[in-house]
Amino acid sequence: MILLNGLASDDISISDRGLQYGDGCFSTLLLERGVVAAWPLHEARLRDNASRLGITDIDWPSVASWVQDAAKSTESTDKAVLKVIITRGAGGRGYSPEGCNAPNVIVSTHAYPAHYKAWREKGIAM
Repeated sequence: MILLNGLASDDISISDRGLQYGDGCFSTLLLERGVVAAWPLHEARLRDNASRLGITDIDWPSVASWVQDAAKSTESTDKAVLKVIITRGAGGRGYSPEGCNAPNVIVSTHAYPAHYKAWREKGIAM
């Protein structure tokens, strides 16, 4: 499942500053039977990161709702992954964020990586 500002979508503007300049933040969350692990901590970090970047006009109650809706779609699996990406939104060329007042929030769910179990049991060689 992929939601863009709460709506199912596979498309985002090529002029989105998250794509053009990495202008945004993200958090990756564990889902267990459709329940989000540690959502308050992830939300607090996302809020802090967005604030530090000066990304405003985010409807946080809606973000929480979108996260819960996406998480419910994984209730039939033991574990899954949910990712929240916040970008400043679409803008013009150049580094100035001037005029970018419509941030994008992307919420997506993904299968839990099979190799994580082996990593936990055997460790990771570096």
